[in-house]
Amino acid sequence: AVPENSKDSTKIGTLEGVDLDGPYTVFSYELADSSDYVYVAPNGDVFVKDSTLFDFENIKSFDIKVRIQDPDGSASVGTVTIKITDVNEAPKLDNTTFEVAEDADKGTVVDTVKAKDPDVNNPEFSKLTYALVGESDVFEVKPDGSIVVIGELDYETTTVYTIQVSVNDGEFTDTADVTIKVTNVVERSYVEITKAENSDTSWVKPDTIYTNKTELEVFWRECANEKRLENCNVQQ
Repeated sequence: AVPENSKDSTKIGTLEGVDLDGPYTVFSYELADSSDYVYVAPNGDVFVKDSTLFDFENIKSFDIKVRIQDPDGSASVGTVTIKITDVNEAPKLDNTTFEVAEDADKGTVVDTVKAKDPDVNNPEFSKLTYALVGESDVFEVKPDGSIVVIGELDYETTTVYTIQVSVNDGEFTDTADVTIKVTNVVERSYVEITKAENSDTSWVKPDTIYTNKTELEVFWRECANEKRLENCNVQQ
């Protein structure tokens, strides 16, 4: 057997023939048919010929036909099966862009980053864990790759955020930039009457005012967004 991604000229193993005429016979070896995968030295050593073909995800094993010959010229051809074993390969995380509305509540999942992993069919190597690189007051990254809103978004203040996300398979790590665009939302203004009074009555944050007076002084505040009442214009 040989691990996938083995380099060119990696020695896979040595062929050993048996001759009924005696245990000390010296054999010579060669490929009976051409092979794109390996080459065979006269002493029976088998080497990787093209490392790009040794990909466990595409091929698990292959056969070669080898001719063995003794010093007297007697020869025979046999089939040798070479197995390719799986090894852990690094996941790949690409830069990506997501969008989120500015009125998204805390806890909203913006989207989920997904890495490409050649070992997706091997549970031993394909358990991926995602994390935020650095710090962010606005977003967090869950281990499954989901990006979650944890802070206030305001298109009028910040329209684009860039965070860096990492992925790890237990051995290898890759990182990528994730751009998050904040989209504008037409916001309904919020008006609150904080106080109203006339010559004989005063109301604090009233829902309804009943009066037979012709004059009334009203104090109120107007906010561009009901969620941000701390940034309001106070009116009288």
